Amino acid sequence: MFEVNSRSYRVLTASLIYLVAIAAALTIATLRSRAKQKTPAETESPTAEIARRPAGKPFFSLSTHRTFGTADNARLWVDYQGVDHLDFRVYQVKDPRKFFTDLKNPHQMGEQEEQEVASSLPHRKSFLERVRGFKRWAYSGIKTFVRAQLKHDSRQTFNQKFRAEAETVRTPLNVADYARVPLLNPDLLVSSWREPLPPLETAYDQRMIPLGKRSPGVYLVEAVGNDLRAYTVVVVTDLTMVDKTTRDGELLIYTVDRKTGEPRGGTQVEIVKEKKTIATGVTDSQGILRTKIEKPKTTANNADGEEAGDGEDPATEEVDSKSLLILAKQSSNFAISDLGSFFFSGYGDEEDSENIKGFIYTDRPVYRPSHKVNFKGIVRGIDSTGAYKPISDNTVNITVEDPNSATIFNKELPVSARGTFNGEVDISEEAALGSYRIVAEVEGGSASGGFEVAEYKKPEYKVTVTAPGKFVQTGQKANFSIDARYFFGSPVANAEVKYYIYRSRYYAWGYGEDDSDTTGDETETEDEYSQFYGGGDDMVQESEGTLDARGHLNVEFPVPESDQTDTSDYSYRLEAQVTDSARRTIDGSASFVATRGTIVANADPDHYVYNKGDVAKIHVKTNDYEGKPVSAKVQLQFVQRTWTKKEKKADEEENSYPEYEMHERAIASADVQTDSQGQTSYDYTTTEAGNISIKTVINEGGRQVASIGGYLWVTDRQYAWTDSSYYSEDYHSIKLVPDKKSYRPGETAHILAILPTDNAHLLVSTELTKVMSVQHVSSPGKSIVLDVPIQGSYAPNVFLNVSYVKGGDMYTSDQRLVVPARDKMLNLEIISNKKEYKPRETASYTILARNADGAPVSGAEVSLGVVDEAIYSVSPDNSGNIRTEFYGMRYNLSLIHI
Repeated sequence: MFEVNSRSYRVLTASLIYLVAIAAALTIATLRSRAKQKTPAETESPTAEIARRPAGKPFFSLSTHRTFGTADNARLWVDYQGVDHLDFRVYQVKDPRKFFTDLKNPHQMGEQEEQEVASSLPHRKSFLERVRGFKRWAYSGIKTFVRAQLKHDSRQTFNQKFRAEAETVRTPLNVADYARVPLLNPDLLVSSWREPLPPLETAYDQRMIPLGKRSPGVYLVEAVGNDLRAYTVVVVTDLTMVDKTTRDGELLIYTVDRKTGEPRGGTQVEIVKEKKTIATGVTDSQGILRTKIEKPKTTANNADGEEAGDGEDPATEEVDSKSLLILAKQSSNFAISDLGSFFFSGYGDEEDSENIKGFIYTDRPVYRPSHKVNFKGIVRGIDSTGAYKPISDNTVNITVEDPNSATIFNKELPVSARGTFNGEVDISEEAALGSYRIVAEVEGGSASGGFEVAEYKKPEYKVTVTAPGKFVQTGQKANFSIDARYFFGSPVANAEVKYYIYRSRYYAWGYGEDDSDTTGDETETEDEYSQFYGGGDDMVQESEGTLDARGHLNVEFPVPESDQTDTSDYSYRLEAQVTDSARRTIDGSASFVATRGTIVANADPDHYVYNKGDVAKIHVKTNDYEGKPVSAKVQLQFVQRTWTKKEKKADEEENSYPEYEMHERAIASADVQTDSQGQTSYDYTTTEAGNISIKTVINEGGRQVASIGGYLWVTDRQYAWTDSSYYSEDYHSIKLVPDKKSYRPGETAHILAILPTDNAHLLVSTELTKVMSVQHVSSPGKSIVLDVPIQGSYAPNVFLNVSYVKGGDMYTSDQRLVVPARDKMLNLEIISNKKEYKPRETASYTILARNADGAPVSGAEVSLGVVDEAIYSVSPDNSGNIRTEFYGMRYNLSLIHI
């Protein structure tokens, strides 16, 4: 998918790949007959049995890896050795619900059941009684096909031999062929034949056995060779389910036609746990059913059935019969899905008890033994919608642990109405050195912070690197100044200096620069395809020098001229390492922006998504690099930018990152003049569908300075989409494009969904810890604009998920929508009454608190710490950012399952 960091898709892909890997391993490891009766000594392990099997001894096994639609040619795979033909009998299960729910474990048939029923075959028990007792399916059998209802582009295949159906010469079976190994139940037999099996190339090869098109149903396929038998199940259905689960046991079931993706309303759904029905329902007209259940508990077991200890792979967790079976039936179509406790754990396996958010900080980052630590914290409760609320406790239990996890402090502290608390702890002279942890526990959860204890020596001097200014034009000479002075004021004379100069791209405007947006830097950059540019810092110069008697060194740096094809400026950063006579090294750095001109032009449309033929109002702004408005003549160029993948050279590594080449195609252009405030607007009539970049070109001194001033997306009214370059490596992508950088509660987001197919039936949902809203939307073409009302509970962000089924394939993608919590932010300003103080003078500070709109805020609780500046040269502040802690990006904890 284009949205590689989509939480749902990553978990889905990882799960499918894991299941296929297990299937491959067990298929190879269990190449044995399915019906040969064994003694307990013979059932030690599949691996041991293969090791004991003499070369050439006949054996075979059957497997299926997904379900099939009625329009599909159903197939299964057979592993075999020492046999030249097999007799196949296909039975249709009359009651699929009873068939699956009667199994002790729906993922396999138990060894005990197999032996009991196999020994009583001559008594001709009923069909279901016989089926329950036959050779168990491998883990990759039933578990794979109930989870793999659909094909998926990320699913990997085995080393299989596919042969056309016409190549197989089959012989019908007659009554005499059933004499040696009787039929399970003649009344349920729907087809039978003898299949010739040519020798396989390797012991790990497989042969595909086509079953042809079948009517909807659950089929048991039996293969017979002499006295040996093997079994697998083939499910044929035009009904499929998409399930969404959340940490608190919410379950959303979406039933659709596997070929068209059209919702199947009126589908009967039953949820079974340990053979007991715990919920039932009928999907609505949109094919959606929502319910809530008690989520399964996770128990991780090892091979011997004991609880897993440290180092066990959590992916091997045992859900056993405590997992859920979701059974769906509409007319003659039946679908089954299983959900283990993993699918209710949420991303990152967060605990349900974590209903508390907190932030703990100390007056300094590092202490010596015998120092006193002053700490303060804030705790908030979290309600069912994800909003913060006051905690119910009047006190908080504080525990401080040393690096050896020994408790050095434990005390109940009072909590204010705002959820704040504070205290102090003394560090003993014999205290262990390292990281200490502060834990605050209240009912419902806990919060933690930390500090360091070290036998440090405060740095005696500070290194200051000064750039020539914020901005320097390309082609000029820039002078960096490196100065080192002791904290008591004297220069660090004759110290050694090593310095490095780095270059990185600079964008005058980028996404997510709103101070109230605390969701991090995961929003896209201003250049939609910056991922193809290459990133990071390039080192352009490395050298050495010596400070003079004044503790000073001047570094002259000629700023390189920019390339004519560049559409961005560059930032140059000098990093210096100063080493004094005592061999103590201190670092410092500074940077400037190398500008191609003196004016910055920006071109922003009212929205980012338009229909073909719409008029997009482009707002043009010009200013200097300090942000002051400047009147200027600007040429707007509307271009389509596409990227093509370069062919790898013969000497390139196979797994090296691909390189892309950009191509531009001009669509339209216009000249505009900004006023004295540096503003004007231009009405652009959209004429072509696709991703349109807006280049701004300014002529300065005979040189044209071009930048990417903005962009917009255009879709035509017939929902066609012409630009497919966004698909990158994955043609199954869904691309979601928000019309704004961020939203406020009460607004409606207009999200352009670009789809890999037309006539799609979309399941559109907003998600976080739960599915907050869901609807079905039909898209006749390959693009559609989705309207998403923004709720207050979406702050600071929410995820929009779009999923659909088409032609037996599953498509899904997430897009984060930023809703800054502006009303929750305070800006603080600290003003001292003097710039410098003499020893023993009293310093006075004024603290100003304002909200996001700049209005004064009264009654705010603040804390102030005054610390020796040299401490932060030993260790930087590591308490974190209180804004991002409470209102940083939230992750999507809803999981999708097919």
